[in-house]
Amino acid sequence: MSLTKSVITKTLTLITAITLNAVVAHAAVVPHTDAAKHYGQKVTIEGTVVATSCDGKRCYINFHEDFRKAVSAIIETADIAKFSKAAEATAQQADLDKAYKGKKVHLTGTVTEYKSKDASKPSRPQMSLTSPADIKVVK
Repeated sequence: MSLTKSVITKTLTLITAITLNAVVAHAAVVPHTDAAKHYGQKVTIEGTVVATSCDGKRCYINFHEDFRKAVSAIIETADIAKFSKAAEATAQQADLDKAYKGKKVHLTGTVTEYKSKDASKPSRPQMSLTSPADIKVVK
């Protein structure tokens, strides 16, 4: 009977170790420059926010002055109120600038590929943010 208890204990210990390794591996932080390597994966991306913009339909958080050259975080209309109490796009952008511009952040979500309707423009990675919990200021 003690042999069976020992086997069960060792098996549970092994399962716990495997599970913890999987959680730790998933929690790895990816530099924003490597986002395109993770299409379809839920990851945490790290980078410094250099620009934000809002157009009345959605807001964007960017890691490069030319948003076409790096991953962009997108906040859709339905979720903007979770990030900003402002009703107008310029005020929403000011709120995002105050909260994130110039700061190192972690974005957590699934990396998707944006493909332009203009075939001459390259695709680029993007990540949708639906809650302020999806973005964390680290510096």
